Amino acid sequence: MLCGLFTFLCCKGLAKHLEMYKSGCPRFFISRSLDWRVPLYWLMATHIMSLVMQLKLSHARRISNLRCNRIVFFLLFVNILSNGTALLWYHNPRNMFEILAISAISATIEYIIYHILKKFRLNVVYLLFIVMLHLFLCIVDCFLIAHFQKIFGQDAVDIIAETTIEETKSFLSTYLATGKTIAAIVIPITLTYLFWKLSKPIAKSRLAALLIVLLSISGAVVYAQTIYNYAIYRNGMSVPQLHSFTRAGYSLKILKDRERQINQLRLANQNIIATTDISNAPTVIVVIGESFSTYHSSLYGYEKETNPKLSLRLREGSLSVFKDVVTISDHTEGAMCSVFSLNDKGQPFYSAQLYPCIYRAAGYKTTMLDNQYIVGNGITFLTDKKMSDMMFNSRNARGMGLDENLVNYISFGKTPQLIVIHLMGQHYTYSDRYPKNYAHFKAKDYISLPSTQREIVAHYDNSILYNDYVLDQIITKAQDKDCILIYFSDHGEEIYEVDDYMGHGNAANRPDATLQLHVPLMIWTSDTFMDRHSELTNLIKTSVNKAIITDDLPFFLIDIANIQTDCAKLNRSFIREQYSSEPRIVLHSINYEEVKQSSRTAKKY
Repeated sequence: MLCGLFTFLCCKGLAKHLEMYKSGCPRFFISRSLDWRVPLYWLMATHIMSLVMQLKLSHARRISNLRCNRIVFFLLFVNILSNGTALLWYHNPRNMFEILAISAISATIEYIIYHILKKFRLNVVYLLFIVMLHLFLCIVDCFLIAHFQKIFGQDAVDIIAETTIEETKSFLSTYLATGKTIAAIVIPITLTYLFWKLSKPIAKSRLAALLIVLLSISGAVVYAQTIYNYAIYRNGMSVPQLHSFTRAGYSLKILKDRERQINQLRLANQNIIATTDISNAPTVIVVIGESFSTYHSSLYGYEKETNPKLSLRLREGSLSVFKDVVTISDHTEGAMCSVFSLNDKGQPFYSAQLYPCIYRAAGYKTTMLDNQYIVGNGITFLTDKKMSDMMFNSRNARGMGLDENLVNYISFGKTPQLIVIHLMGQHYTYSDRYPKNYAHFKAKDYISLPSTQREIVAHYDNSILYNDYVLDQIITKAQDKDCILIYFSDHGEEIYEVDDYMGHGNAANRPDATLQLHVPLMIWTSDTFMDRHSELTNLIKTSVNKAIITDDLPFFLIDIANIQTDCAKLNRSFIREQYSSEPRIVLHSINYEEVKQSSRTAKKY
């Protein structure tokens, strides 16, 4: 009865939410185009929650009569131990309560399974397995926190997938003998033993039994909201993965999905037919930045001079800076899939052709210089060797350290080229992204910020300054060619503009999503290009104020090379009169125009 009432209230509240949204309330986190799906997602989530609550409440009396079973509290403590490491990554204070609630519902479900298996005399084996699994994930998290200041998640799984046997041996010999590693193993094991002892006296409290029931109900609500968010945004990075099992499971799921997508992508890019007039085609350089915040760029109104060299190019008239550009994703992998694929809106990226494959089919020599994705290291379409060979004639075989080292590998031939350069850019840790001689900004230059933030912001601004130098070096190397250079960032970065938070990957749950979604787009043209392609040059210069989404960039790249192919669409090339990006749907469901209207940060610049 209580579960039915709760479901009814949830649906009623959702209906009120939708009514407020349609009447103009600024609820940017849900799209009108998905209104019909929302009630379905909520009904599914609340019915799952109702089932869990029924299971819990059916055992509540039994637990209460026993003054709460010791096993329940022991499992609760173990869950808190393994899930609590997520607080390092998710900085919102409410996550502490959410971890308690999720740990309670998880412990409850684990206890129910334990109680069922008791009839088959498998309960002790099951309990040992669950505790060992929690303990293992906790130790892994503690190890990563001690040595790398991160917790186990998608990026850690990517690194493991990229690591060779020799690298693994070297890694283990370097870290396993350290004091930090020993502490990361001993402390969780010791705490688990203490929890077992502590659970016995606590289990005698009726108040504790009631508390775990209430926490379990709250945990069901949190999990329902998590399922709802994932269904809407389709991005586990945007949903707090506060349970260690959830993080591990999601990461492994992504690896399997990528393998399947790469196989489909290979099929979609076979036997491409594309033509162009190579004798009149320009060399195209595409530079992809990383974690570039327009709110820290002097080209976009930032008070500190972080882009002196590019500002000079802008004044000379060879550089065009686009003001209103948004990325489709707030993390690198999602953004890269978007900006390489000529997929229709709503079509999966892996079912469409990629622009490097089209360039190559049209007669261009294609090259990629990448400081992040190395062929053979990881499971993405940019590290897959077969897919890479379909896109590029040549690629670098290893990372280059600082981004300026990539410039030395740029070379030009007699035939037109497509050169794709993927920088490390401003990816954290920011202090590692520039040489010491570019430490221009100091912590003392940011006296208006809290002392804990000043040095980090200074490092970030220095990385922007260094990125300015790297781009200018690439331009200098290409300035006597018939060349056009396009620079944009995969996503933005949040650097304490709203609260005590820095980073990216969770824009949907942040107060101002523009910080992670608004990105720079700059186009430089050489003198030769401006002379030979004057019409294109004029179209570029007159398009700088258009509302653009980076999902349309591949169509623009096909347009400027005048490549004739089936998937070319002039109405998605942002320099054309018929171009329209509206509505700009980002993170699969968010209407960016609503985000922009509600942004206080955007109005500052």
